[in-house]
Amino acid sequence: MSKVAVITDSTAYLPPEVVDKYQITVIPQVLIWGEETLLDGIDIQPTEFYERLKTADVMPTTSQATVINFKELFEKLVGEGKDVLCVLLSDKLSGRSTPILKLSNSSPMPTLTSSTPRALLCHLVFVP
Repeated sequence: MSKVAVITDSTAYLPPEVVDKYQITVIPQVLIWGEETLLDGIDIQPTEFYERLKTADVMPTTSQATVINFKELFEKLVGEGKDVLCVLLSDKLSGRSTPILKLSNSSPMPTLTSSTPRALLCHLVFVP
């Protein structure tokens, strides 16, 4: 039986003990706040985000990871002999899954996507 690598992004807000216990790879959401680029959960924590939001003159925006970022991560994990399960928000809620869908269109990996906008029914990507 092969090992499965689980990938999600910081919008899942998984507790650190869950991430550690199941060795989940969490890709940080990129926040752009004026001239600052911050990685969610690394450069800024949710509490700080909401505190800053209360007094912000400029509202933050987000940016997606690139197809190359995901491809490199998938290739690394597959090279380690792992299958990959990537769980992200539905594309009905976020553009975060766009790089995954682009990647799946250019590779032989099977992709199962949810057609409902639910956080728990997410994009699942399996790399055989």
